[in-house]
Amino acid sequence: MRYSIKYGMLLMAILIVFSNCGGLKNKKVEMSADTVTLSTVNVLDTTSYKLGNQSQCSVTAEATITFPLEYKDKKATLALQRLFSDVVLEVPSDSMKISDAFAKFVKNVLNQYGEEVDEIEFEKDDRMIVYKYNSMTGIKAVYNKNGIISFCKEEVTKKNDKTTMTTHTYYNISLNNMSRIELNNVFADDVVSDISDLLKRKLLLQLKAKDEGDLMDMGYFNLDNLLANNNFFVGDRGLTWTFATYEIACYSVGETVITLDYETLKPYMLENSEVIKLIQ
Repeated sequence: MRYSIKYGMLLMAILIVFSNCGGLKNKKVEMSADTVTLSTVNVLDTTSYKLGNQSQCSVTAEATITFPLEYKDKKATLALQRLFSDVVLEVPSDSMKISDAFAKFVKNVLNQYGEEVDEIEFEKDDRMIVYKYNSMTGIKAVYNKNGIISFCKEEVTKKNDKTTMTTHTYYNISLNNMSRIELNNVFADDVVSDISDLLKRKLLLQLKAKDEGDLMDMGYFNLDNLLANNNFFVGDRGLTWTFATYEIACYSVGETVITLDYETLKPYMLENSEVIKLIQ
């Protein structure tokens, strides 16, 4: 395994070296209207696995991560960074520094490909690489105001340089409550089926389909899974849901993205919801 990390904050660049590890590099700093400062870093990690006596499989995990750098004060910053680590990176924060969480994140990606049995030095080993896997993750903020920040995690996987899957996962965070905003924080359980019906109607409209039969002809084979879920993000005009490839349709259809505007959703929202405040 090879890994090194170079980390920059604002106008200062700080070099942090992890044991036998590689790189994390600051790219830019953004100032939001809500006093949340965002910074972007790059992280790269590689590993390999033996396949028999003459071949090997190589895996590269790369991530470009936009994360909360500063918010209000030190206490609020730490709370937000830990929540980001727990929710978006899916790395339990505990007492871990945010920079350590980045390294752990890419390591977890590598671990999805199997258990490391024997490390191979690529420069010195003459085994033929028969499989080359690449995982590229991009995390960015897609909404950052009115006490809410939403992140998108894009994951692109490749096998032998050919893209096999692209997915988008969304996470909404309340800065006021310092917690994740999930579907049950916006809508009561007994109206979720109504929201799901609205999503189906909107899909029919945006695809100019007459009925569900038309959708099936277009490749939507599992409309029972077209349900309001937690994979949505907060936007200026409404909430947007994304359904992954194979979740409701065949591979050629790809991801399905549906936005419902706030005026349509308002009658179904909880009165104390963080989101309903955006339209009051």
